Amino acid sequence: MWVEAYHDGEVQEPTQLVNLSFELGSGSVKEGHIGLGMLSPKSDYSSLFLYSPSGKSIVNKIDPKFFPPEAPAATWEYAIGKEPIALEAGEPQLLAVYRQAENSLGSFNLQDEKELEQMIQEDAVVFLLKMKIEEQEG
Repeated sequence: MWVEAYHDGEVQEPTQLVNLSFELGSGSVKEGHIGLGMLSPKSDYSSLFLYSPSGKSIVNKIDPKFFPPEAPAATWEYAIGKEPIALEAGEPQLLAVYRQAENSLGSFNLQDEKELEQMIQEDAVVFLLKMKIEEQEG
């Protein structure tokens, strides 16, 4: 699981602002919440972390530019519904979006690549919470 960050339409380095890896045995299921936590946004101590039933990432301090005062409108949106989804190994899945804008926040279909790109270009700050399943031998 990781967060990609965009500022003024440009992908930011590092490409994974914060990440978390966790392991499941073959055929095992873990139930619980996964997500992105944000601490002290819009301060000099802004930080992000990821969490899952298996644990949480370290708390990463992030650049204050990701919470610009000229972009006060902010929202969280889920990119998937409430129904369980099947993840294919090797295929990234967008789970949720946090975004900020200077004026208003438009409505976008987060499953449509063109609309997602338009949102990234229009909004001041965009965080994409993504997950990918990887199979490992042995």
